[in-house]
Amino acid sequence: EGEYSKRENWNATQALPVIMAHFNTFKTAKMKDFVSILDSHMSRKQVRNIIDLFVEKGILSKEGTGSGTVYSVSEDYIKNSQIMS
Repeated sequence: EGEYSKRENWNATQALPVIMAHFNTFKTAKMKDFVSILDSHMSRKQVRNIIDLFVEKGILSKEGTGSGTVYSVSEDYIKNSQIMS
């Protein structure tokens, strides 16, 4: 059962805390970092879709293009989180 749960595909709600934990240590991330963090739970394509969703929703900010793209937690998300707490 544990092995099944470990390999089961995650959704955005499950991936978000893991991604945000990365930003507790590092200010930025590249797609390869997200793929590495989530590789046992999601395919690269699924990770890309989740990250694109987080950018669209204003959770993450995206700078650059191609392999030079860097992601960070958006200022709006930080402000909203502070208001909520």
